[in-house]
Amino acid sequence: MPVQNLKELLDLGLTAVELGETVVDGVNFGTLGKLIEVGRKVKPAIEDAQLAIVEYAKMTDAEAEGLEAWAVAEFDLKSDEVEQKIELGLSVALKLHELLELVLPKKVPVIG
Repeated sequence: MPVQNLKELLDLGLTAVELGETVVDGVNFGTLGKLIEVGRKVKPAIEDAQLAIVEYAKMTDAEAEGLEAWAVAEFDLKSDEVEQKIELGLSVALKLHELLELVLPKKVPVIG
């Protein structure tokens, strides 16, 4: 997937939301497991954050749709209301890249 760094960043954010959801239910072994999972994802996501921004700017419609489908399939929160709001926010953010294509220069500088 050419948007792998963007996927890592999104994965970190959504996993952190899942961690928050487990804390609401009280701290237990599931919370510890989710905390470890978030901890493992922080470094790669932060290290590649600049690349994720470039990927976002260059993302095709098909890549955006694939990323959205992956997130919807991968993450399932206990609160349907929260999950729907996150999915809506993600959908809007992914559609914004279409607007950015109109205003950004065609050549996006490569960082690094």
